[in-house]
Amino acid sequence: MKFDEQLKSYLSNPGWFSILIIGERGTGKTKFIKEFSVERNVKEANCASFSDDTMAESELFGHKGGAFTGAGKEDKEGLFQAADKGVLFLDEVHNLSKRVQEKLMTALQTESSGDNKGKFKIRKLGDTKDNYVKVRPVFASNKPIDELKKLLLPDLYDRISQLVLKIPSIHESKVNLKEAFSNVWNNMQFEKKNEIPEIDTFYEWLNRIKLDGNYRTLQNIAINWHQGRLMNLQTEENVFEFVKTQIETYHSSSLSVSQNIQYNFRKDTTRKVMEKEYHNALYSWAKENYLNMTDKEIAKELDISRLDILKK
Repeated sequence: MKFDEQLKSYLSNPGWFSILIIGERGTGKTKFIKEFSVERNVKEANCASFSDDTMAESELFGHKGGAFTGAGKEDKEGLFQAADKGVLFLDEVHNLSKRVQEKLMTALQTESSGDNKGKFKIRKLGDTKDNYVKVRPVFASNKPIDELKKLLLPDLYDRISQLVLKIPSIHESKVNLKEAFSNVWNNMQFEKKNEIPEIDTFYEWLNRIKLDGNYRTLQNIAINWHQGRLMNLQTEENVFEFVKTQIETYHSSSLSVSQNIQYNFRKDTTRKVMEKEYHNALYSWAKENYLNMTDKEIAKELDISRLDILKK
């Protein structure tokens, strides 16, 4: 099942278990949540935006008037209460301090009996009574699982990862980059000279670079291309060179056939064995470095009539 279908299934089914979404930066985690929660009450926050623990607690759980310096006289409703009967989406959850993690961990313990069975118990800063809410908590992080486990309290990780979804990167999903870039370009809605680039060498280059920021890198490419045109660089080829320099210098890294292939020739073996080992090494290198290309496209890039000769 594709990621978007799986997420839609998880959000549509009854139950209030926690969902953890893992994905590289720029893969559109927030976008997916908004698309598949359109008919539900959704409240969201990026945990990296909380300036300190007090702000984090206030945003998550709310506070009573005058609970702390600068709190004001009015009570504040937290995100948990605001998302009651809906979805609470907390992005970059690994940025929370251990103190806030402990309070979040406590809040995520559902009541097991009584009128509030299945609900989360929260308490506003400065308050003496508890409030009960029923939300679908969804968390996200751009950290790999092993690193995320080190950043979160073990019990909190267990609670937020009752269901885990991994959103694939552009490289992993093997999307058609020309179509993906076209969608990004059209969504940018440039006011002038908004014709999408049509240079073949540009799309060949696009298939060779590492899109470290995924769709954000595609957006940066589109912005730089548009800016290059506004700079009156005369030709689209010149614009492409401008874009290539900008992206490779500041946003990604280019890969070329000139990079060394790790293989050591030996004297104590036959030519046939060496050829086989070399082909295996070349094929492994090509699959690792030409991240977005099919086998047929790799063969063309390496000027090989058939890629299957590398697999022998």
